[in-house]
Amino acid sequence: MRVIGEVDDAPRAANAQRVEVALFTGPVLASGRVESLTFLQEQAISATNHRYGNPPPHPLDLTGGKGWATGPR
Repeated sequence: MRVIGEVDDAPRAANAQRVEVALFTGPVLASGRVESLTFLQEQAISATNHRYGNPPPHPLDLTGGKGWATGPR
């Protein structure tokens, strides 16, 4: 959770035992790109075609069979 301003003790106590929730209370940075580095994860996906430009015999599914959906299904 990103908190802007002061945070009460209630959210801190509620999230104290949960490892999957992080409470970010630091000052907001002027650069949005730098601020978002903490919250975003980069992923690179690539597909290599044949060196002579021949397409593969079957379509490539680079999403692992989930389409463009994110998260667990």
